[in-house]
Amino acid sequence: MNETHETSHQSSFAVVAILFVVLIAGSFLFRWVVKEQFSNPNNFSDFPSIQFAAHVLRTGGDPFDIQQVSTAASAQDAQLSTIVAPYRHSIAELLPFVALDHLSYPLARRIWMFGVAISAFGIAWVLSKYFSPWPDRDPRSWLLGVVPLVCVPFIYSVELHQTNTWLLLFLLAGALCLRKKWVIGASIFFAVAIVGKFFLAALLIILLMQKRYKVVIVTAIIAALLFFGSFAIFPGTWTSYTHTVVPELVSGDIHDNPLNPVKGSGSVAWWKNISLTGMAYRMFTTQDVVPPLVRVPLVPFVKAFGWILFAATIGVVWRYREWLRTHQELGFFLGLSAILLSWFIVSSLTWQHHLVFLLLTLPVLPLVFRSRVPFTVWLVLLIAGLFAINILATPPAQAPTWFQQLFVALPAIGLVACWFGAAGLLWKRQT
Repeated sequence: MNETHETSHQSSFAVVAILFVVLIAGSFLFRWVVKEQFSNPNNFSDFPSIQFAAHVLRTGGDPFDIQQVSTAASAQDAQLSTIVAPYRHSIAELLPFVALDHLSYPLARRIWMFGVAISAFGIAWVLSKYFSPWPDRDPRSWLLGVVPLVCVPFIYSVELHQTNTWLLLFLLAGALCLRKKWVIGASIFFAVAIVGKFFLAALLIILLMQKRYKVVIVTAIIAALLFFGSFAIFPGTWTSYTHTVVPELVSGDIHDNPLNPVKGSGSVAWWKNISLTGMAYRMFTTQDVVPPLVRVPLVPFVKAFGWILFAATIGVVWRYREWLRTHQELGFFLGLSAILLSWFIVSSLTWQHHLVFLLLTLPVLPLVFRSRVPFTVWLVLLIAGLFAINILATPPAQAPTWFQQLFVALPAIGLVACWFGAAGLLWKRQT
């Protein structure tokens, strides 16, 4: 009787918690859809940059040339020409937007907004329906679906009209196909995700450790066909990609739109770059919105530290390769999330919306919660996570330089702290 009463009490608490979180999520979505998106069609988002790059591509131009993209945007609205950013992804990612370019810009924008909303709620449904450790009718199973709706990087991705939510949904769909042993289906979803964001190729490392060689080979073949096939359809873009995009991606220094009043918005030192590398550039070399703390040649050492963390992550994941093989689904999510976290730390450019892919840890969290972890560890991880997903705001201009630097460094510090906390949990076999 007591056990039944306790279970009922837990379920009631879960229902109340879910309703409370849904209300918060609803308020965010209402604010986004009604106040910002429809009332201000020229608000800052990534959609104009992608859509007008697709327009330039469809009309025979160079989508990687910011001047051409800006000119195309100005034909629609002069204000749009100032907010478009250089397109630095694959041609394959532009193909759906080439189809949308046959429609008017306002209609294409609303269709894409609707698609982003579908993918967002699709993620919530898939997580709660297929990746919950609790029974379908247990209210706690919906927690896995509600959490993304109130996660800052998730909201940020939706608000920017990013492709991230679709790519995250493809990763989950691929994992579902793996569960059902549908190799071709899993490979297609994984390949599309990799072509959309190259750092998602980290999933091939996990699949190799799990000895899923067939999935790795088929995924690599499909991704190569999508990537190189799109350049074959538009052959004039290959030279521009190799001579302009690749060097910028390697250096992390993306050329600005000259019409954009916000200067340095693509550079590695921009204050919204939350990687450890970006923090080092701001602190020790380059003037941004925050003056350098001190001009000393420490950036290479900080970069080396980041790569040490990345190598250590591969080492920790390799140490648990047997566990990854035994718990294939959980191992896939946990291993991929660990590698992505370390990549976001060491990468030249990490924007906050990239952190949405760390939601892949959600199916693993119930397992972690059942482990014996000291309260202080949870507290440190919670604070570090809040730092990492901090809603970025311009640092107070009147504050001392050290405070301004600390203010904009909080997300990077949070990422590193999360890495140490997560690595510690894994190493001690606490999960």
